[in-house]
Amino acid sequence: MLGPFDPVRPVEEPALGCRIARVPIRHEIRGALLWIVVDGDYDDAELRATWEGAFADPDFREGMLTVIDSRKTLANPSRAGVLERADLLARLRSRIGPRCALVVGDALHYGLGRMLAAFSAESGLEIQVFDDPARAEAWVAGAAGAPRR
Repeated sequence: MLGPFDPVRPVEEPALGCRIARVPIRHEIRGALLWIVVDGDYDDAELRATWEGAFADPDFREGMLTVIDSRKTLANPSRAGVLERADLLARLRSRIGPRCALVVGDALHYGLGRMLAAFSAESGLEIQVFDDPARAEAWVAGAAGAPRR
């Protein structure tokens, strides 16, 4: 069994005993933007570890605008779970800047994203939900780009 901070999970055993692993949630620095990319299911410890890893990245800068790409997420948090994520983002607000774009892949996650945006509004973090990563990136960087719906 993997430990709570081990973000690598095996997905198959190919020939010659080599393991192919996927990372369910990771960060990427793309120019002036921090991307949090979700690929499958993850737990709260993996989520926190991903943010900590992003902040420790030498390319990270305080106030870096963020895009969360959750098009491949398997998570379907409850209302309480969405509220917990909003609280986490509120605590991170001073480190990630005033805008966060959320990219989703289906109507359920669009609704969950809108709920996250509503819960996050009081913290001063503006979240918009998109189905197109290019539009999300344009909006978070301050260029024209409208929400998905």
